[in-house]
Amino acid sequence: MSPPVASIQGPQHSGRVYPFRAPEREALAGLPVGARILDLGCSGGANLDRLSGGGWVVGLDTSQRDLVRARRVAPVVAGIGEHLPFGQSVFDLVYVSHVLHHTVDHVQVLAEIRRVLKPGGLAFLIETFEDSPGIRLARWVHGHWQAVEVHSRFRFGDLHQAVEASGLEVDEGRQFNVVYWVWDLAQLRVPSLARLVRQAEWVELAADRRFRRWSAHGYLVARRPPSQH
Repeated sequence: MSPPVASIQGPQHSGRVYPFRAPEREALAGLPVGARILDLGCSGGANLDRLSGGGWVVGLDTSQRDLVRARRVAPVVAGIGEHLPFGQSVFDLVYVSHVLHHTVDHVQVLAEIRRVLKPGGLAFLIETFEDSPGIRLARWVHGHWQAVEVHSRFRFGDLHQAVEASGLEVDEGRQFNVVYWVWDLAQLRVPSLARLVRQAEWVELAADRRFRRWSAHGYLVARRPPSQH
């Protein structure tokens, strides 16, 4: 079993309901000595400390308030994904967690990610997808998440195609989180639900076996081809 980790919302779980954790660890462990890592859309810096285990990390975000918190963990810079303030072929890893759906032009962001990646460098993308009827309904009712507007909407297959069209090669990826996200949000309002985490995991794993194509989330690991200039 994977070691306990916290979800975005907080409660501990085994990691089985978030299958990107293992490839994330592998990606960080496989980086070269002195690797440079960009956390694109770092928010308050929740991922920066973990990413720093793979090398030197810098966070980027549009929110000055979030950057004030994030810079307590690692260097940060203000900027937008459509026009990254970095030169070409700078980073060994660009990490993007639940950010692309907030960007005005996610296709342009992917082009910028390819540009700033070194040849052979990795893009690690975790996203929310509209394959899930629940996500589509939630966005129809309220098109924001934590006061940040959702601009770009896509399904898992759409993003896979967009990543490849940007010039990156997809190494792996899969959809996940069919129903667990509903419980994860519910326990924010009712913290005592956190004690039911194991039961919630069991329901999610059962749903994943039959209904994965309707998952709310997914991840893709893509690589800039070594021969690309």
